[in-house]
Amino acid sequence: VGSEEQKQELCERYGNNPQALKIVASSIYDLFNGDIEEFLKQNTLIFNGIRRLLDEQFNRLSQLEQSIMYWLAINREWTSIADLRDDIVPGVFTAELLEALEGLNGRSLIETDSSYYTLQPLVMEYVTNKLTKQMATELTTKEISFFIKYSLVKTTVNNIVKQSQEKLFLQQIAEFLCTSFYSASVLEKQIQEIFQVLEDENRRLPGYGVSNLINLCRHLGLDITSYDFSDLTIQHVSKKKKNLRRINFAHAN
Repeated sequence: VGSEEQKQELCERYGNNPQALKIVASSIYDLFNGDIEEFLKQNTLIFNGIRRLLDEQFNRLSQLEQSIMYWLAINREWTSIADLRDDIVPGVFTAELLEALEGLNGRSLIETDSSYYTLQPLVMEYVTNKLTKQMATELTTKEISFFIKYSLVKTTVNNIVKQSQEKLFLQQIAEFLCTSFYSASVLEKQIQEIFQVLEDENRRLPGYGVSNLINLCRHLGLDITSYDFSDLTIQHVSKKKKNLRRINFAHAN
């Protein structure tokens, strides 16, 4: 039950996907007595059956296809093939990228417009949550992979997108770490140990790990002046000088 506008909004939120709408319609009927308006007020796209549906589709994807999905979630706006090629670590050939994009488009997991790509709101929220959870887990276990391959914040996007990245990635991961480690000293020790792992990995496979750590520490208000970032690859760190004075960036790329 709902107005034509509410029905249209519901369909648009789920990309007019018949299977997703069938699942959510059942939930609206069971949980909200069929009231679309009450469901829309919850402002939650991902739950139970919808998550299982997306898990099934996502787990079937190749590693490159999944990587594209993660980067589209990070970029949060229409993204060109050239930008995707520049983002992905390690690098990929254009032909491989085109094949992966064709596969994703065939599964209706991405939207296209004149060689630019993005995600539907439903898929965007799902991939964002998945990426954030994975990165937070890696920072607690110190088994780093995604934290190197994907950038939490990009300096090449507009301010609106950057603010969105900071809120959805930096802020959520920072909150997770603050609740996982019972004191500031324990958290700082964890960050220092992560830096040692990243320092070794960065020399083997340069990526986004070091810049992610710098941005995260600045967001947490942690002092990183004693860290040695010389000879490391650093990308997408805010150019604001606050908290960056006296840090060793000698010969950094």
